[in-house]
Amino acid sequence: MGSAAQPRGRACKAFCVLSEEGISIQMISSANIKTLVVIDEKYVELAV
Repeated sequence: MGSAAQPRGRACKAFCVLSEEGISIQMISSANIKTLVVIDEKYVELAV
């Protein structure tokens, strides 16, 4: 089972981690096998 089989679980984990770090998501884009988020540039190092 790859990421396409569990997209909601992985997206949820990413969103939860960003939230716990106090990083606001400015935009979300999703497709069948990927989810992209846009955050403020000042949080890039922390988010990665």
